[in-house]
Amino acid sequence: YGQELLMSGDRAFVVANLEGGAVLSTQPAIVDGDAETEFVDEPLPTEPFPGDFYPQPRTVVIEIDMTDPDDLRIANSLTVEGRYVSARSIGDTARLVVSTSPTDLGFLFPSGPDSEERAAEANRELVRETTLDDWVPTYTLSTEAGRIEDGALVDCDGIHAPAEFAGFDMLSVLTLPMDDSLGSPAATTSIMATGDTVYSSQDRMYISTNEWISPTLDE
Repeated sequence: YGQELLMSGDRAFVVANLEGGAVLSTQPAIVDGDAETEFVDEPLPTEPFPGDFYPQPRTVVIEIDMTDPDDLRIANSLTVEGRYVSARSIGDTARLVVSTSPTDLGFLFPSGPDSEERAAEANRELVRETTLDDWVPTYTLSTEAGRIEDGALVDCDGIHAPAEFAGFDMLSVLTLPMDDSLGSPAATTSIMATGDTVYSSQDRMYISTNEWISPTLDE
């Protein structure tokens, strides 16, 4: 379902959320003699899901070629692992903000004050056993020519950690040049935080998140 529409020249970029197993294919399907874009379903895993598993939401950017207004067509699509937060465009450049939760790591939650330290140590061990794939979001680029490309959304040197803990999510800002066809994500910056509210000026972008405060009980 759509969230945003960005336009530049003869190109339009639709930003939408994908849920579940839906995948956008730029290859046309013939329906009643007419060509139209096809949504296909990926097969779901046959193994049972963990009880606390939720499918990772994904953000898709759909490039529409408007060169011929009477024959609009999808040129390319870029699918990013994570929840769409917001987008801003200035001139021919767009900034897309996506928040990605880490792969379900099986964190333990203490049942009471006496088990807090044991749960904390078990969770530290879980984190030590993780790999880069558990934390860094991925992307998939589908072109009009049928080429499929995928990989990590951001390099390690583009990932930052805040001075204070702000959540386990990976908040990413993608730069999309709208005066050219969609390509592999470039100039992506990420920070380990959760983001919800976005404000942008001509030369700055601000993203806010909630402060994490440990609960206290009044005596």
